[in-house]
Amino acid sequence: MEELGFADKRNDCEIKLKNMKRTYISTVDHNNTSGNDRKTCAYFDEMNKLFQKDVRIQPVAVCSSRAGTKKTAECTSEKDATCSESENDTLPSKRRRKKTKASDDLVSLFKDFTKTREERERERIQELKDMHTEKMTMMGRCLQVFEKSF
Repeated sequence: MEELGFADKRNDCEIKLKNMKRTYISTVDHNNTSGNDRKTCAYFDEMNKLFQKDVRIQPVAVCSSRAGTKKTAECTSEKDATCSESENDTLPSKRRRKKTKASDDLVSLFKDFTKTREERERERIQELKDMHTEKMTMMGRCLQVFEKSF
């Protein structure tokens, strides 16, 4: 580079690339937000070709408190720069609360837990009774031995 008349600007180039990547990521995030208008940045198409499949920019899966976990769609066209499905596709059409299977599973899990706990408690009580009976038998035998010795 110096032979061509350029000074050593490697550090400047690294900083410029980091800034361009940061701008590209903020643009993609902005475009992924529902209701925002589309915006582009300098060298957007070139950066999109470089980082389109980078999982740090376009994650493999997205988790939402409303829609749950979903895998992101693969890019099929150059037109859609953000490769994301529309938010309307994943949200329910009505905002009503329905009884979820998770709550049913939780109730059955709690019932199983209490049943298992009661069984363990019964087994432990029986074990203690058996230990008491064995101890009383041993004490009775000891008492008989002592009575015979006197």
